Amino acid sequence: MKLIDYLNAIPVEARESFAARCGTSFDYLRQVGYGNRACSEKLAINLERESGRMLTCEELCPATDWAFIRSTAHPGKRRAVSPP
Repeated sequence: MKLIDYLNAIPVEARESFAARCGTSFDYLRQVGYGNRACSEKLAINLERESGRMLTCEELCPATDWAFIRSTAHPGKRRAVSPP
């Protein structure tokens, strides 16, 4: 789902509360949604959490290697890294 579509679907009275739970303002979220501001990794994580994963980090911040981050979230899946 696109961020701007998600934001437009939030009831007006719940918008500021949603933005506050994400650690920002609703106006800033709209700027990110319209592509005028970049979405930081921290904001992407907050948006994914607060949207119940309707928004995903991969869509919000595609330049980040989320596959690596997600694969290291579980201790059993860690891979040894050899020094260069």
